[in-house]
Amino acid sequence: MALVLVMFFGSNLVMRSGWFRGKIEELLVKRTRLFWTVEEASWSPWGGVRLGKLKGEAGGPEGRQIAPIVEIGEIRMVPYWKLMMAGEVRPREVRVTDPRGTVPLELLAQLMRSGGRVDPVRLGSAGGAKPAASKPGGTPAASEGVRETPERGAKAPDRRSVPEAGSAPAEPVGREPVAEPVAEPVSRLVVEGGELEFYSLSAPDRVLRVAGLRVDVPFSGGEAEGWLGAAEVALAGEVLAGSVKVPVRWKE
Repeated sequence: MALVLVMFFGSNLVMRSGWFRGKIEELLVKRTRLFWTVEEASWSPWGGVRLGKLKGEAGGPEGRQIAPIVEIGEIRMVPYWKLMMAGEVRPREVRVTDPRGTVPLELLAQLMRSGGRVDPVRLGSAGGAKPAASKPGGTPAASEGVRETPERGAKAPDRRSVPEAGSAPAEPVGREPVAEPVAEPVSRLVVEGGELEFYSLSAPDRVLRVAGLRVDVPFSGGEAEGWLGAAEVALAGEVLAGSVKVPVRWKE
């Protein structure tokens, strides 16, 4: 028990270090092409991995950062612990709290194009058809539907073993039962609160503002349902809708 506590607190001390947060920032830069700063990082068995006070900025002239594009209060990722113990990292839930910022639509389209996921590799048989068995001496086995001439003196087959018409066919001998397909684990994205503004670089004055974000959508795994919601949606200062909730359905 003492060893477990030492490992838990020790790992959290490592995650709070500037070195570890720098590694997280490098990973986010590769994924989003933005400059990120992460001020907090920790983990727990019940809450998963937590990143706090994130800030994403676009690159300016000579590599300098300009005004922040997005600020996020907290990102929490809870994995499927059993799959993780087996060597597969798959999030059960990614929860984003209080995101705020102004995002160009061109950047959003770029992120969607580069946000592909690599499915975990599962080792198994190729499932190809087996070659036909051969008789001793290299003669191929007779295919189905071709009647062979019985040898002289051979005993005739027992007709009593042939099922009568209308009876249920006998189960094939030696065939293993087909396993039922296992449901794919679903990963969900949950967004709580915050306010985002979207605009196009070709028309920066027409800003789409989405306030009071509420999102619960699947983004990976088997078939599942979710929804997108907001307290208010406005375009160029004019309110278009309030209390929006749109159902969505995910299917790979």
